[in-house]
Amino acid sequence: MFINTIRFMTRLFKLPNYWGIICLFNLFVASILGVIMRYKINFPLPGITQANLLHAHSHFVFQGWATLTLMTAFISLILPNNIKRTFAYFAIFWLSVILSWGVLISFSLQGYSVVSIGFMTAAQVVFYWFAIQFMIDLKRIEAHRVVKYFAVVSIISYIIASIGEYYSAAFSLYGPSTPLVTRGAMYFYLHFQYNGWFSFAIITLFFRWLTTNKIKYSHPSLLKVFILFSVGLIPGYCLSLIGYVDELWVYICSYFAIITQVIGVVILTKMIYRARVDISNSLSLFSKFLWGIAFLSIIAKTGMQIASLQPSLAIVAFSLRPLVIGYLHLVFICFVSFFLFGYMIEKEKISFKSSSPARSGIIAFFVFSIISELLLFLQAAGNYFYFHVPHISLIIYYITVVMSASLLIFVIGQIRKYSKF
Repeated sequence: MFINTIRFMTRLFKLPNYWGIICLFNLFVASILGVIMRYKINFPLPGITQANLLHAHSHFVFQGWATLTLMTAFISLILPNNIKRTFAYFAIFWLSVILSWGVLISFSLQGYSVVSIGFMTAAQVVFYWFAIQFMIDLKRIEAHRVVKYFAVVSIISYIIASIGEYYSAAFSLYGPSTPLVTRGAMYFYLHFQYNGWFSFAIITLFFRWLTTNKIKYSHPSLLKVFILFSVGLIPGYCLSLIGYVDELWVYICSYFAIITQVIGVVILTKMIYRARVDISNSLSLFSKFLWGIAFLSIIAKTGMQIASLQPSLAIVAFSLRPLVIGYLHLVFICFVSFFLFGYMIEKEKISFKSSSPARSGIIAFFVFSIISELLLFLQAAGNYFYFHVPHISLIIYYITVVMSASLLIFVIGQIRKYSKF
């Protein structure tokens, strides 16, 4: 067992071998912080600052799970072997892992401070290095030009989003700032992460997967989707300002962004529907469920954004904490994480069939994540319509515990499988 573990740890230092397990472990650690925060909502927990945990959880889950996974998926699954095995990508991967842990620890202990902002900034700089290196290498690979366009815009979106982080850090250190400016910086970051970096990166990986599996799709239709999503991306930020900035230009930009997004989603849906047989034949059963929920999450997200065009609803939505958390988790877990789970399973970076406990763990995480989403929206509805759901906060806490335990079981199953080689 000891020798197998040593062999496994040695292989970890060879990008891209087993990067999926490291990313999954980071997601598990982030889930532990979620459990602690839920515990503190329901029970006394002296000595723990909830705001610090929230900052640590959000930054680590973005940097240590989603960004790390997408970034290394770009390296591992798009670039050919002679490019991706360079020292630059090896250094980028491990620096990202180390700095994300620095972000986790420093934010947990101090919240926004010189140390935590230093780690956060260093992690951003490493991503800038990745951005430059990847876009140089992207020119050297064979891929359809529109897929490359999606990859480039996704990376640029991350860089734009980081501006919001710098503003938030500056407000925290040097303040004071108005609530509108603070909220504006935070939603600027979230918008270009969720609707830019995450969404465009996932579309890149999905259509790269279609090409790898020789599944035909309409290139002109994909170009239309790219144009619609791209031109609506920047004005789409105004959706976060409705109800707080009562200016005509905010509404014009918001309606324009929604129109482009809805048309883009409709075209994307038609493309997937036309290729549904080939896609279904190329996917495992569990990946079909994961990607199916991920796609439905895009529809739900778009619907919620349409509803936010009404100023009174937008103000209510931003003031209902369960609804805000539900929306963020809808995008982050049901869209981003479920897609990445399915993608890594299909690319054999993680194994769904490694063992019965591991299989049970990932299925449990899948099921209880959906239950958690439903309960969050139910809690928000109760707050808005003034009806009480007994012990719902406590129930969500216990579900969060199960989700975290399920992830741990799945991660252990992956390590046991790959340590045998």
